[in-house]
Amino acid sequence: MFSLDPQAVESAFGYSQLATWEWIPSTDEFRWTSGQANAYAYLASEIDSSKAWFAIVHPDDRERVRLATQRALQSIPGFREHFRVCCKDGNILWILGYGQLVRLPDQSVRML
Repeated sequence: MFSLDPQAVESAFGYSQLATWEWIPSTDEFRWTSGQANAYAYLASEIDSSKAWFAIVHPDDRERVRLATQRALQSIPGFREHFRVCCKDGNILWILGYGQLVRLPDQSVRML
C-alpha cells in the first residue's frame, strides 16, 4: 500500500495557504474561520462583508466573481472560481475559491 510522508503532507498544506470562511447573505456578514491573515495579510475584521471581500478581488476579475457568486446563491451546487486578490502587502495572489450553499432548518442560507 502507498503511504505519504507526513512531513511532505504537512509541507504541502503549508504552501497551499488554505483559508476557510462563512458568508451569511441575509446580513452580509463574512466570518473567517482560519487562514485569512496568512493568505491575504488582512485581519478577519478587515474583510467582514461581501463589499469588503469584493474590494480585494482584482479589478479585472471582480465582475466575473460577483456574477459567479450571484449564480451560486440561486443554485445548490455552489461556487468554484479561479481569480486573483490584491493582498494588503501589495502582492497579487491567485485563488481557487470554493463555496457550498447550505440551507439551515430555519430556511436561512449560508455559503461555506
